[in-house]
Formats: sequence, C-alpha cells, structure tokens
Amino acid sequence: MCNIKLVQCEALEDLIYHGWGYDEVVIPQGAIFHAEYYEDDPYVIVKASGFKDGAEFVGLAKVRIIEENHD
Repeated sequence: MCNIKLVQCEALEDLIYHGWGYDEVVIPQGAIFHAEYYEDDPYVIVKASGFKDGAEFVGLAKVRIIEENHD
C-alpha cells in the first residue's frame, strides 16, 4: 500500500493546462502550493480548479518539494 503525504511544493516552471486550442497557466512559476505525493512516485498530484477534472499529475522535474507533512 502506498504511503500518501501532503507536501508543500514550489513550481519550477509554469504549470499549464493544455486545452482545445488554448493553453492556460494554472500555477505560475515560483508559486507555492500543496500537492499529494505517493512515496517513490515520479510525480505529485496537484489539485487546482484550472486543470481538467480538477487535478493534474505533475512530474517532479517541474516542482520542488519544500516540506512534507506525514499523516
């Protein structure tokens, strides 16, 4: 069973939703936000209303984990 953590992250680049014929910056570079992180996964799950279905899987190359909160 995966160990899920709530983490605080910094966006290392703009996190963009690519829609039909448009791109929308959902979280700008440098912004601090919370995400879910499953131990050993190569991504975090970012929940934001601008993403399709309200969430996006964002690779660790695009974010820096600042703080981990163990639940």
